[in-house]
Amino acid sequence: MTPDADRGERVATDRARCLDKKAAATYLGVSENQIVRFINAGFLPIVKFPGQNTETGVDPHGVCRRVLLDVRDLDELIERSKETRGGAIFGQAVGRR
Repeated sequence: MTPDADRGERVATDRARCLDKKAAATYLGVSENQIVRFINAGFLPIVKFPGQNTETGVDPHGVCRRVLLDVRDLDELIERSKETRGGAIFGQAVGRR
């Protein structure tokens, strides 16, 4: 942890890179259900780490079942979702062909 010289707080570079659905929802200011909809619609990829069972050392599914999201993908979603006065959203002009 790197304390901020002025306030003794963590600096942004020390934040967790992967967040669970609840933390991702808080980060984006939306509900957990909206995070699930973003995932199901393909707007947000999930991070899958190799799984491990404490008894056998291997998860029968081969991956950790916990849903994690990369903060960089959340930031990218924010950038793609910005709307301009001309109505552009997700990199497309709305109502124009």
